[in-house]
Amino acid sequence: MQKIQIGQTDIQASKVALGVMRINDKSASEAQKIVQTAYGNGINFLIQLIFMVQGAALKYLVMH
Repeated sequence: MQKIQIGQTDIQASKVALGVMRINDKSASEAQKIVQTAYGNGINFLIQLIFMVQGAALKYLVMH
């Protein structure tokens, strides 16, 4: 997975992002599987308006 540097930091983000707008429709285990699969494939950049995520999926995203 190609990475890009974020500004003038040492942070490298994948060029591909995982959109998680509807992840709140998933259980915690489903959300975990989605995020782990993306991360395992080199995606380390998630796009979400955090106030839209609720429930068990939110707890997983915040803890990881």
